[in-house]
Amino acid sequence: RRMRAILIIAVAALLAGCARLPEQPSRFVVENHAVTPQGADKPITIMFKLDSASGDVWRYNGKEFRVIPVGEKPLASVEKATEADLEEKRKSEAVKAKMKEIVIPEMEFRSARITDVIEFLEDASREHDPAKKGINIILDLAIPQKAIEDSSPVTAAADPFAVAASPTEPDYDSIPLVTFKAHDISLQEALQIVTEVCNIRYAIRGRLVMLLPYDCHSSELVHLTYRLRPSTLKNIQAKQPQLFDKDLSRDAISEEWRAYFADFGIGWPRGSSITSLPLIGALFVANTPDNQVKCERIIAAMDAYPPRNGRFLLIPPTPTSQLMLLDTDDGDTWEYNSIQPSKGIHPLEEKFLHIPTR
Repeated sequence: RRMRAILIIAVAALLAGCARLPEQPSRFVVENHAVTPQGADKPITIMFKLDSASGDVWRYNGKEFRVIPVGEKPLASVEKATEADLEEKRKSEAVKAKMKEIVIPEMEFRSARITDVIEFLEDASREHDPAKKGINIILDLAIPQKAIEDSSPVTAAADPFAVAASPTEPDYDSIPLVTFKAHDISLQEALQIVTEVCNIRYAIRGRLVMLLPYDCHSSELVHLTYRLRPSTLKNIQAKQPQLFDKDLSRDAISEEWRAYFADFGIGWPRGSSITSLPLIGALFVANTPDNQVKCERIIAAMDAYPPRNGRFLLIPPTPTSQLMLLDTDDGDTWEYNSIQPSKGIHPLEEKFLHIPTR
């Protein structure tokens, strides 16, 4: 009996050890690409290994993987951008602290327009700021042209002589009027109440406080890359051929993808986007964290590859371009360059050269 019990425990442990772990997004990717080195008459298929987190690339030479040098982008622009970001953060923190320090003794609004409210808050912030500088508040409540047309009782067809509104013309009349009374309230608390009443939001940008539409989340967007299996792409194309219509522009195809995911309950706030690259089976999605979670679940249900949040991708060569290395975070791109040796199969000199973005 003792031996039988031991045997049962051993088998159970073996089965537990063999249990399949849930599939996780892979950091390292091995891909075959047909490249044409300088001086070569025909393409050569080479196996590349990519570290999608660091951007390191290796090439298999038949015996081992050897690293391929990746040209650095100009450091001056990187250092300048980093310093600018730090300075922007310092300014924002100073504004946030001052908004809490400025206390307005009394305020009362009765059916006040948003423009009048902001004018009062700016004046009051200067009056009650010990430094007498106050806070600059900017209204940026532009409404897209389509929204203006949809809400207008008179359409272009009914009035052909009407002057078309600018696509960025603010419609302050559509903002709810403000009515509230308060004593000894900080500027930050006052702005919080005003934005909630008016169904808008505020964001601190440097030394400015911007009042924005409620659905504007450009600073909170998360960028992810999803890779779809060829079989998944084929199934989607059979059911939704418009998503792959070569006669449509890139923007039109992006709108089709947005509509496709909207049917699954995914919202597309201002600043969000989706771009498809069927050649490599990739979807580049910029959206809020909550919507990205929904995207991951929907795409996972399509029998797709696990979502890749690595920064770097290898873009296959085309008849007009070489193999590319793409940084999906900041958009930097490197082009694969190689020179065919007089003897041997694999390129002798090779490097990814940084392509400037103007």
